Amino acid sequence: MFDENSRTPPPIQGAMLLELLRDYRDVLPEIDVPTLACAGADETWRSVASVEYAAELVPDAEFALFEDSGHCLTLEEPETFNRVLSDFVGSL
Repeated sequence: MFDENSRTPPPIQGAMLLELLRDYRDVLPEIDVPTLACAGADETWRSVASVEYAAELVPDAEFALFEDSGHCLTLEEPETFNRVLSDFVGSL
């Protein structure tokens, strides 16, 4: 599954990610609240590109990449995550 996903273009990866729960591609552009999307650079469950793609569908969303994390960035980089989240909330 990971191998197949790694060879798939980012928009399709994003669709696959969103399809696991529900296809939200038509809903994401309607979000009108501040949004922060985060991904770990060493993510193995989904690609960073698919998270970026989902974030691109949300108007004015911010994207943060955590260089030293995989899927559990809040546990792997808690201080960095808290700083990024605090900065995001503080910018509102």
